[in-house]
Amino acid sequence: MALETSASRMRRIGRSELVEGEIPSIDELVARIEAVTAKDVARVVERVIAGSPRSLAVVGPFEEADFADFAGLHGRGDDTARPSVSF
Repeated sequence: MALETSASRMRRIGRSELVEGEIPSIDELVARIEAVTAKDVARVVERVIAGSPRSLAVVGPFEEADFADFAGLHGRGDDTARPSVSF
């Protein structure tokens, strides 16, 4: 890549070699990223995020009404996954 510095290129190559045991080309990396589907993302969200308790921290001026939708979120339909909201 023309905008990639020598240092960042060497970090990418080193990390690829250590983690993956191979050094994929930029074209291969782009192809892997483009191959990710919405279904793939939804599967990861379901496994990692969904059903977990969530919190929201807001700094600065705000109105409680701005976060009304957040306060009504539930995890998997039970009250144990209700996010914590404090005003």
